[in-house]
Amino acid sequence: MPTKGTPPAPAADVTPRTAVASAGASHADASHADVAGHPAAGVVGAAGAPAGPAGEVVAGLRPLSARSVVLSLLLGSHPPELPVHALVRIVEPFGISGATLRVALTRMVAAGDLRRTGSTYRLSDRLLLRQRRQDAAIDPAIDPAIDPAIDPAIDPAIDPAIDPAIDPAIDAAVAPATEPATDPAVGSSVRAWDGDWELAVVTATGRGAAERAQLRADLAALRLAELREGLWTRPANLTRSWPGHLVPLVQRWTGRPGVPDAELARALWDLEGWAGTGHALLSAYGEATAPADRFAIVAAIVRHLLTDPVLPEPLLPPGWPAPALRATHAAYRQELTTLARAAV
Repeated sequence: MPTKGTPPAPAADVTPRTAVASAGASHADASHADVAGHPAAGVVGAAGAPAGPAGEVVAGLRPLSARSVVLSLLLGSHPPELPVHALVRIVEPFGISGATLRVALTRMVAAGDLRRTGSTYRLSDRLLLRQRRQDAAIDPAIDPAIDPAIDPAIDPAIDPAIDPAIDPAIDAAVAPATEPATDPAVGSSVRAWDGDWELAVVTATGRGAAERAQLRADLAALRLAELREGLWTRPANLTRSWPGHLVPLVQRWTGRPGVPDAELARALWDLEGWAGTGHALLSAYGEATAPADRFAIVAAIVRHLLTDPVLPEPLLPPGWPAPALRATHAAYRQELTTLARAAV
């Protein structure tokens, strides 16, 4: 692969990879009692799922806890606060009782997820940051006002894009075993592609297994894919800051491959598999009627969008479902926002 400014890396065979995970798959199972680590304080599941392939998608979704529902509501609200009487009315269609809700709220305040003022609950500061980050992570065309990848105020132990204890859109049952030290992908924005590819070559040596796994998670969070061990790449169509802790570990440059771009993209990412899962989620959402099912499907849509490689359009297969998935998520979020306002 010819490169700019730096001698090329040794030639490597292009081997198939499945760096793009399908919703509910390709992550290590990391089951939790609920997303907070407590015994489940009320869950909503896939009762009354539609028949056919859409029904199979719904039936395969994990239940979501009362805490997940509350956080999703508040993450989609501006300002992100609701009085308890409004929350009681909103969660009732999800099969969550007022008593169960109050238990969840108490735990969330104690865990630092929410702040309570009188009878009103508001996202904590760390989740206010998450609210901004989640929008950008779902749609990299949105340029967030902050760059969390280089913000030292962000606690790497609470990376909501990966940590199911923070983000209700991430099902704890499919959380990665290793999470990135930061969430750099959410500080990115899409730019016009000129045909160049980013290359990142791991140069650090003598690192233990845990450190190597951490580095792989960090590079994957940047939406890079591994061509071979230690060599990561992607089309250079994202503008983002490079996390400072990776600078001494990785050398970077840009270049152009000696094989067709689309061929290389198909080798790096399972694009057909990702698209198939996306279309199944869209079909399931269109057929679902129960509030709990629709909520769970949208959570799976968010999870799936976080694995979108965000490739230039010429490299995508026909009918790529990412725009429709983002539109579905945006419409549902607006629906919840309207519901929340009506309940106040």
